[in-house]
Amino acid sequence: MRRVFGVVAALLLTVSPMREADAQTFSAQPAAEDFSAVDADFLAGRVGAAVAALQQAADRGRLAAMLRLAQLYQEGALVPQDKLKACRLYSAAVERFSKVDRFSPGAPLVAEAFRRCAECYTVGLSVPGWDRNMSMAADLLFQAGVILEDPTSLFELSNLYLRGEGVEHNTTLAIRLLENAARKRYPPAQALLGWLMWEGKVMKERAAPGLALLILAMERTAPEHRSWIASYHDDAMLLASKDIEHEALGLVEKWKSVYQIASGPSEQPSDIPPPVKSPAREAKAPNLNRTFGSGTDRFSNQPTGADVPPATAAKSN
Repeated sequence: MRRVFGVVAALLLTVSPMREADAQTFSAQPAAEDFSAVDADFLAGRVGAAVAALQQAADRGRLAAMLRLAQLYQEGALVPQDKLKACRLYSAAVERFSKVDRFSPGAPLVAEAFRRCAECYTVGLSVPGWDRNMSMAADLLFQAGVILEDPTSLFELSNLYLRGEGVEHNTTLAIRLLENAARKRYPPAQALLGWLMWEGKVMKERAAPGLALLILAMERTAPEHRSWIASYHDDAMLLASKDIEHEALGLVEKWKSVYQIASGPSEQPSDIPPPVKSPAREAKAPNLNRTFGSGTDRFSNQPTGADVPPATAAKSN
């Protein structure tokens, strides 16, 4: 897997095309599998039959089945929890579909596999070969975020660069990745970018646009992120002058009008939800105490952000 060695490498890296055979195999799979029979088995208490059906589909290389089965083992609600099985399924999906590019209809599912596999290495298991490995996690998030353009992975990768965990500390690249995630209307990325613009410690201070991004994120975030986003939003609103608040609210309305941004929870860049739901877990705010260095690590004079920040520049398809 290709690693990032600097800003230019991340921004200019081209996508390796799939081999023709891989493309034909993957294109034969529907974007979302029909799990109605499996769901019926689960509802009727036929857990064994449902798991067997998913396992059979996963053995045939059906990506959605691999991910759903892995999710079941990871959560441990309907089957005994087995994180090793989950991680092995995510890893198998990564290996099988590693050549898929961002133009494939199934790219979001493949990105999901890379991101979940990265979580396995982020947490680590007490099994040989599955130790905590942040460098491997960064590789997998790079593939999911930069190559497959998954906004969640871009956000998580940006935090690794901000902390210098698994990769070399690089605030410039971190901000670029964060902006890319925010452009895709991913609320946590909008919130963190907005806070960094508001705070002005690692990028040029722009209070009104930063507050506007926090407002947008607060309006559209999912429940698992609401607590930490609300803390940033409320702190900024408390400190904002009436003029800054008025300007920010004006920007919010302008961006909604120009870029057709709707209110309401939305953690995805489109109106189509992912076929595989992320495992439920408590989302925490980025650890800003470990994020920012001083001196040469800061670039407060960088002119990041135009009059309309790129974080709002994605239209609905």
